[in-house]
Amino acid sequence: ISASGDVSGGTGFGIYAQNGDYAQNIAGGTDLTIDVEADVTGGTSGIFAINNGSGVTLINTTGPNLLGGGTVTGYAGNGIDVLNEVGASDLIIEAASVTGSEYGIKAVNKSDNGGSTSITATGDVLGETEEGIYALNEVGTTDLTITATGKVKGDVNGISAENLGTGATFVSASGAVTGTTTDGIYAKNDGTDLTVSAAAVTGNDNGIYARNIGTGATLVSASGAVTGTTADGIFATTAGTNLTINTTAAVTGGADGIDAQNDGNGFTLITASGLVTGGANGNGIEVNNAATATNLTISAAAVTGGVNGIFALNDGTGVTVISATGLVGGTAV
Repeated sequence: ISASGDVSGGTGFGIYAQNGDYAQNIAGGTDLTIDVEADVTGGTSGIFAINNGSGVTLINTTGPNLLGGGTVTGYAGNGIDVLNEVGASDLIIEAASVTGSEYGIKAVNKSDNGGSTSITATGDVLGETEEGIYALNEVGTTDLTITATGKVKGDVNGISAENLGTGATFVSASGAVTGTTTDGIYAKNDGTDLTVSAAAVTGNDNGIYARNIGTGATLVSASGAVTGTTADGIFATTAGTNLTINTTAAVTGGADGIDAQNDGNGFTLITASGLVTGGANGNGIEVNNAATATNLTISAAAVTGGVNGIFALNDGTGVTVISATGLVGGTAV
């Protein structure tokens, strides 16, 4: 399906595309492609696509953007809603600005033959009652990648990425990300590596929540201010190998500013060059290395916690090194 002009659906979808029928056990063909160079609006969802075929699903709404083209709006549903059934393979969404009454962008990949999921958003994305960007890779898939260069806001999580497959998970957000009632960025990985690279992030619970129960390394980096109002500014845990957190601006949590737990078999490295602040009952920086881990290293500037400024517990086999160039304060007795 291709459209070079505006597409509008009254009470239904702007664009509805279904390749085969899973409920009726009718297999589709191979690829499903939607290419739009202008605005798409729907009374429910802007774009709704289901691929029950055996190929790739590609949704491209970026367009030339000369006259505002590429904006997708779902007035009573989702902006873009895409489902890959088990026989399909890769799921690719390339979008500009997207707004949904529920989800901004929702992508579920059920591929059981190693399909990957990739979402790129170059404009602002808004999910008014759910997530701004929501992506789920089910068992049988591989990599999950989200790249957002505009602002992303969701009423629940700003960005939610859950990979139950065997591959890596990568979330990159260079614009501000906001989760109004839960987390700014929520990322969970069952496969190999988990990487979250962000600028400014705000969540009502955690600013950034990263959980890797896979086999690889975990990296969380933030170049802008990160705030978790009621929980942690950054929470990261791994069962894989190395755990690295790198922040260059302020990190603030209602509980801990930074909370890192390494249950894997690698090192833990925390580098915070901006002010890190924990809540009244929390720590500025809290790091726990399990017995299977190795070195624990914290390099910080100024750190403040309602209990401890820096709390580090290394039950692993390596060394523990803590350095700070600024004031570190806690009130625990």
